[in-house]
Amino acid sequence: MDFGKLLDEWDRRSAQPGGLDAASDAERKARTEEASKRERLDAQREAARKQREAARFTMEAWLDEHGVSDKDEAGGSSRESSEAGAREESRRRQDLRPGARIDLHGKTVAEAELALGSFLEGAARGGIEKVLVITGKGNHSADGPVLGKAMRAFLEANPRSGRFGQADKADGGSGALWVLVRPLISRGK
Repeated sequence: MDFGKLLDEWDRRSAQPGGLDAASDAERKARTEEASKRERLDAQREAARKQREAARFTMEAWLDEHGVSDKDEAGGSSRESSEAGAREESRRRQDLRPGARIDLHGKTVAEAELALGSFLEGAARGGIEKVLVITGKGNHSADGPVLGKAMRAFLEANPRSGRFGQADKADGGSGALWVLVRPLISRGK
């Protein structure tokens, strides 16, 4: 829009009763909307920056903890030995006795999810590698076992949950799950 058209528009608005006030209000509103738009965009950029930083931190922490193997290292067997070590560690953790247990009998699915999420966070903070989650077999439910299925779905989505499976008969069988707890990754490692 050229300057002449701007002046014509100003004259047209100011000629109406209360026109100068309306024109000023419209201009103020346009400035406010533009400032709000800039603030939202800045907030989105800041959130994206923080997300990138968090992802970078997570990757760096993982690399600090696990290291990076050199594929060109002499002998070429470092990858094979690290894979064998990982399999051995996985077996060791799976064979562990649970370091803590939670009983979810009588809870609704929402209550059980909340309790289990807090329990897993606490176990991770405490350095516990394996836990037992007692869901019950559904013997006293009219609809059969509900918590078992719901807790399996919850564990699959929970960042603190590693591998899990049905507990041994001595630990509750189909009414309980063992869960390997993913450790917290700290920046200092």
